[in-house]
Amino acid sequence: MKIGGHIMKLFKNIALAGLLALGITGTSFAADEYIVRTKSGSMGILAGRFGVDVKDISNGNGVFLVRGARLGVVQAMRAHPDVVSVSANTAVALPETVNAAAVKYTLVPDPKKPGKIGMPLAGTAGLPKIGSGTVLPSKFLYMTQPGILKVNVPFDLLTGLPVKYGNGVRVAVIDTWIDASVTTLAGSIDNNKKTGAYDCINNRPGGTGLNQETSPFIDQETSPFIDQETSPFIDGTGTVMLNQETSPFIDQETSPFIDQETSPFIDGAAYGHGTMVAGLVHRIAPGATLVPIRAFHNDGNGSMADVIQGIYYAADTAKVNVVTMSFSSPANSDDLKAAIAYAQSKGIICVASVSNSSSGALVYPAAEDGVIGIAATDYVDFKASFSDWGNDVALAAPGVNITSTFPRSADHRDHWAMASGTSFSTPMVAGTVAMMKTLNWSGVDPDHAVDFLNKAADPILDPAYRKKLGSGRLDVSGSATAAKGN
Repeated sequence: MKIGGHIMKLFKNIALAGLLALGITGTSFAADEYIVRTKSGSMGILAGRFGVDVKDISNGNGVFLVRGARLGVVQAMRAHPDVVSVSANTAVALPETVNAAAVKYTLVPDPKKPGKIGMPLAGTAGLPKIGSGTVLPSKFLYMTQPGILKVNVPFDLLTGLPVKYGNGVRVAVIDTWIDASVTTLAGSIDNNKKTGAYDCINNRPGGTGLNQETSPFIDQETSPFIDQETSPFIDGTGTVMLNQETSPFIDQETSPFIDQETSPFIDGAAYGHGTMVAGLVHRIAPGATLVPIRAFHNDGNGSMADVIQGIYYAADTAKVNVVTMSFSSPANSDDLKAAIAYAQSKGIICVASVSNSSSGALVYPAAEDGVIGIAATDYVDFKASFSDWGNDVALAAPGVNITSTFPRSADHRDHWAMASGTSFSTPMVAGTVAMMKTLNWSGVDPDHAVDFLNKAADPILDPAYRKKLGSGRLDVSGSATAAKGN
């Protein structure tokens, strides 16, 4: 009974985190921070003429984060002939935490843990059920989960045999920090201090250590996000959201997460998000090199400037081939659009999730030209109840109760997590693109990658959304065959 009490308290904390996140959407990151684009690419005109603190967030491409700019200075910058645009550094926020959508396909139990189905977590909202029992995430489920079987991965990926799909391909994961010590990911992450993992929030190499957080978002004295005196509300349509429908659930048999004094789980509603996304890229393309780029705190907060810096870093310094982005904004940012276009000019294929609002409205960067926008389906090829649909969707992939890697605990034990959302559909497609590039390097570029995916896509069976989820549901083997044949 003690365990059940801890679990109930845990979920109350998760719900509180969701409410707090909702309360800060629509605010600027800080009242005096702006993203400025110049024609010359020089920050001298900004720092010298206007006396503001300037940070290059574009590797010399003329995009800067300006701090300390009062209203008069902002107006003067906008009027200067060398300045292209000035926009507020919009806050990044996490959407609400809700229960998982109803599952239309029953997950199989883990045969490696007979008798353990239906243990203390049984009855916890959001986990799939078999009869009265609960299916717990595990490595076996990670390898053989229905979502993976549904997308028709090559047989050798199912057996766990050594394969090199994605070998030589670099994939940037712009997200929260990623735990590079996770056994499944350890050999695939680039932690090189010059070209590898980067922490845009702290502006330094890294972003893959144990817990990067230094200030919990509910600490109002150290977090201006919820201090309305220093962070006035701006147009809420500019808010960017991590597209996670449900918080991860980890296997209570191997994790101390029910002990809130020792658990990192409650550090934020997005804790482990990046590690889960990375694990799904790796599941499809185990030979690919992952470049973690941290632009989000554990609680899901960050800033547009951090996202933009991450894209330029991926293009120029990390020199990646694929970028996966499990976040979205309901408004098109010219600065984000420019960063995406720059990455595409370098031959980088950008994959982005649509949101979890069950809406047909466009979101960005999924709706940007050339970006492969991803929606979520369930296990019978119906639209996931939470998933968006519409013209920004190029393709769909399973996104209901997906199991992936999760940060290790303090005792260095590996864990697995299960969550739902378009966040977890998107990296499956990014991994497939990495696989296609392995098989046909020259022909898989921003202009043609989506063509190969389209050719192989399986039809959506949901009659209400059959023509509203792009070309259909992802087929990994079919896409690889299409790329190889060109």
